[in-house]
Formats: sequence, structure tokens, C-alpha cells
Amino acid sequence: MNTQPCRTVLIVEDCPEDREMYRRYLLRDRDYDYTIVEASFGKEGLNLWRQHQPDAVLLDYQLPDLDGLEFLAALQTQQPLPIVMMTGVGSETIAVQAIKAGAQDYLVKEQITPESLKVALDGTIKTVQLQTQLQERIDRERVIAQIAQKVSRSLDLNEILHTTVTEVRQFLQTDRVVVFQVEAGDNGRVVAESVGAEWQSILSEQIYDPCFAESYVDPQRQGRVTVKADIYDGSIEPCHVQLLAGYQVRANLVT
Repeated sequence: MNTQPCRTVLIVEDCPEDREMYRRYLLRDRDYDYTIVEASFGKEGLNLWRQHQPDAVLLDYQLPDLDGLEFLAALQTQQPLPIVMMTGVGSETIAVQAIKAGAQDYLVKEQITPESLKVALDGTIKTVQLQTQLQERIDRERVIAQIAQKVSRSLDLNEILHTTVTEVRQFLQTDRVVVFQVEAGDNGRVVAESVGAEWQSILSEQIYDPCFAESYVDPQRQGRVTVKADIYDGSIEPCHVQLLAGYQVRANLVT
């Protein structure tokens, strides 16, 4: 059984010989199992980027339809980019521009070896992971600070709950965030909600869900967090699935 960690690498390069060289070098790496996706044109590479979300990209600066800087600009993302720019001899100035535009590293084609390619890829992927983790921590602390600041301005519970669901939905980039208040008799009510315009609002709606009351309320009060990536995966009771589906829920996080 293959237990090597997997990586997906996108090669955007119009020269077949160079693509084959990169592929051959990558497959020599015994630390990872590589899935390699290839494109000869910049626009094709952009489509494959969106489709595969690769761990790293080997990007030729000179492509038939785009140059490397145009490729980087077309990604339209504020996230760190796991891109290694491949340049010709004497193109270091261009490579520096690419790094300023979001690439993590560059290699001069004539000087590439299996070792230098591995070092560049390993460093690029690790750097992007660390930058992403740092940004997530910053964003999380920002949300907590914003909620705390706004909450401190008011003693009104409804305003506090409204602030919380609004800020949390923005941070998590979800379709809906609610505060659900459990009541007697297996009933409950949504007492605060932030929801996208395309989804139905369930604010103040009375909800009867005996499955939730029997299986979730006590563990939730004790601090359990549940995550369901798909309500149809068989892990929850059919009656609870039916209720969630009725409220347009396909995946949820409950804390």
C-alpha cells in the first residue's frame, strides 16, 4: 500500500521537452506521490488552476498567450500563491517582479536539477501553508476582537447576538449562521440569524425536532462540536435529515 503523502502540481509550460523534464524530476521524488497536470497556454493553465486547486504551480514566464505576470494577475486572489516561476538565463529581474506579484520562488531553466526543483517546491508549499495559517489566525483574532468591541457597547442581548452571527458568517464565509435557543418539549427557536439573500430566512421560526433533542442537546451543552459535511452521508437520523433539508441545509457546523 502506498502511504506517501500526495501532491498535485500544475505545470504551465509551452515547451514539451521542458514539461517532460519537470515531470521526470518530480517523479524521482520518493517523499511524495505526485499527480501532475499540464497546460501549454496560460488561459488553459488558469482553468486547470481553478479546477484542481494544485499544491504548487511550475509557471513558465513566456507563454504563447500570457506572460507570467499576466497569469498571476488573472488569478485575482489575495491568498499567497504556491507558484514557482521558470525563467531563462538573464531573466532574474523578471523573476523578482513575479515574486513581488505573488510568486514564491523562481528557477532559471538552464540551471534546474532534480534537487533544486524539489527544494523550490518544498519551500514554496511550506511557505504558503505557514502564510495561510498565519492569516487565518489573524482573521480569527480580528473577528473575536470585533465581536468583543461591539458587544461591549451594548447590554442588549438581541444586538449582541446579531453582531455575533453577522461577524461569524463573514469570517467563515458560510451561507447562514444562526443562534438556536432550545426550549421545553423538544422545541426550539432561531433567535438570531445572518443569511445570504438567496436563502430563506428562518429567524424567529419555531422548530420542532425530537431527533435533535434526544441526540444532541445534552452533549452540546457539555461542549461537543459536530461537523456534517453532507447531511446525506448516513451519520444522522432520517427525521433530522428531513428537517435540515427543509431549511435548505446540506452541511453544517454546530457548537
